[in-house]
Amino acid sequence: MTYYPVVIPTMSRYEHFKNCVESLSKNTHADKTELVIGLDYPASEKYEEGWKKIKDYIPTIKGFRKVTVFEHKENLGSVANWKFLQSYVSEHYDAWINTEDDNVFSPCFLDYMNKCLEKYKDDCSILAVSGYMDAVDFILANRQDANIVRMQDYMAYGLGKWRRTNQELDLYMPPHYMRYVCSHRKVLKKMKNNLRDLYQLIFWTKNNPALDIRCDFTIACYCIINGKYLINPTLSLVRNMGYDGSGEHCGALENDYYGIQKISLDSIFDIKDSLTEKQLKESIAEWERYKHNDFSAAQRKRVIRYYYAYMFLGYKGVELFLAIWRLLIKILRKIWNLVKGCIKR
Repeated sequence: MTYYPVVIPTMSRYEHFKNCVESLSKNTHADKTELVIGLDYPASEKYEEGWKKIKDYIPTIKGFRKVTVFEHKENLGSVANWKFLQSYVSEHYDAWINTEDDNVFSPCFLDYMNKCLEKYKDDCSILAVSGYMDAVDFILANRQDANIVRMQDYMAYGLGKWRRTNQELDLYMPPHYMRYVCSHRKVLKKMKNNLRDLYQLIFWTKNNPALDIRCDFTIACYCIINGKYLINPTLSLVRNMGYDGSGEHCGALENDYYGIQKISLDSIFDIKDSLTEKQLKESIAEWERYKHNDFSAAQRKRVIRYYYAYMFLGYKGVELFLAIWRLLIKILRKIWNLVKGCIKR
């Protein structure tokens, strides 16, 4: 078996980082695994205390074959830190395992990852391997003939990928992916049956243009459009502890079910992947139904309107119409304010 490295970018969340590393150190095959850490320089004074604790803790880490640490002398930010670490591991390995510093893992997580990365390395329909599964009574959870399933959601809480994954996305996933999808009718049409994913692609990006990058929901749309899948366990091997408001991307949840999610306690993961094509389609359909639980009727109507507008007018036509509409509303409001001012006089 090949033992792939684990990559962790971090900066100041000491407790999260320590729990993440210690859960990995208790994994089967940890003693054969290289741990690659990117310690970013604190972005401001308020992060210095946590950063110093992590810096002091790193030399005490045990249980791994090797611990490689990159301690940055200036703040790179999370994206640049990720890219730096990806560049390092891609030079030394043909696959690796990414995690943020707020995940904790089942004892069999590394066994699962190493086996799946080896088993599916030549299957180009598989884009990556995720150790996460949402807290749902999944259709396959009680089956005896499968403990993994192919999904088209990019669940990045503990993610294994090959060098070919990045090469494919670099080659075939254009920048500003929302604009690309909505500008090409043949591409957009493939999203018609996945309106919740299309809603995220359009409106999350519109509300925050910084998300119009290669991230979880944009790559999920890439998978849908191009017939790509991720391998996921039917019972999660990762618990995400980051919904406490401490991170850059996840907010604080009042009822944080992620932090108490049930995960496997097994130390070995024996892959059972014997589903028929019909069963695989059933599992994907079941997941799509589950995802729509938090997809409101208003959201559905809104994305349908945009879908047909983009299909008929094109992306540029819709954006031009919206720009003119906003300008018209602005002018009418100014006129109305002037009229109200005259009436008061």
